Amino acid sequence: MINILIVATGGTICSMTGDDGYNDVAGEHTLPLLIEMFKEKADDHPEISEINFEHIQPIDTLSENMTIAKWNLLIKAVAESMEKDYDGMIILHGTDSLHMTAPLMAKLLDGIGKPVVLVAANRVLSDPAGNGSANMLGAVRLIAHEKKVMEKGESVAGLIGSDVSVVYQNMDGVTWVHDAGELMECGCYTDDFFSDGMMDIEDILKSTLAKRSDREKKQPLINEFIKKNAKLTDGILYIKPYVGIDYSRYNISGLKAVLHDLYHAQTANSEGEGDTSLISLIKRCMEEGVDFYIFPCNEENYRYVSTKRLLDTGTRPLYGGTWNQAYVELLLDYSLS
Repeated sequence: MINILIVATGGTICSMTGDDGYNDVAGEHTLPLLIEMFKEKADDHPEISEINFEHIQPIDTLSENMTIAKWNLLIKAVAESMEKDYDGMIILHGTDSLHMTAPLMAKLLDGIGKPVVLVAANRVLSDPAGNGSANMLGAVRLIAHEKKVMEKGESVAGLIGSDVSVVYQNMDGVTWVHDAGELMECGCYTDDFFSDGMMDIEDILKSTLAKRSDREKKQPLINEFIKKNAKLTDGILYIKPYVGIDYSRYNISGLKAVLHDLYHAQTANSEGEGDTSLISLIKRCMEEGVDFYIFPCNEENYRYVSTKRLLDTGTRPLYGGTWNQAYVELLLDYSLS
């Protein structure tokens, strides 16, 4: 028997189409449907014929409506479930902010010692073009496989890099497994997700597995949240550059830090100190004691004087990963400090 805890947060996978033709969350009605659809697909996979699901629903929201307050409810519910006897956890989530919650869970839960899989859907479950049931099937197969190989002292996490993953079927029909911390934002006009190192689930299920002893042993960060009775606090402002930006319009009162994205060449407008120059905002922040980060910026490898001007102000460069990953890491760091 494989025991799986489902943590439902809402999103399309937990939504139904109303009489007005629009989708809205309806978790209490859609969860039984999702499990029923999973069981139909599971008939072709005898290795997952005996599954016991338990579920909790700390929030029920469309993911575009996700807030830090709702994240705190999710963290609290996951923390309270840590001692439950389950082989893996599935977090049901919407696609619009999946790229935000995925790295948050990756940072909080990596090292938990059991697989945590985020699952979403591109359409409501009643839509035959949807991938929700396929994603659910993939998540359960991954958890079942992880349980099997962990009994041999090995771990699927050695392949994807983290105990926390995202399982999602793109329009190419392939079910991909992503390291949750590396998940990129879904692009405009597409329902597909990508990440650095994403793997076909079929390759994972037949691959030689890395030994858990080869990975760094660590306590999950959520333990520190539990110990400190901590909560995420809203104090990070994220800004994306564009032509026409006016930095005088940004209110920095009450901020702990600013994360400013850069253009692909690791640049932003640093000409002069007027309101259209990023220099003006950096100086305001430094005067007010607000930490300032630019991303992505490799301070040892850049080509433009505009980047040098930014670095000369004393701003802090961040490099590697995705902007959403950088944002989540700053949010966690400043919430715990």
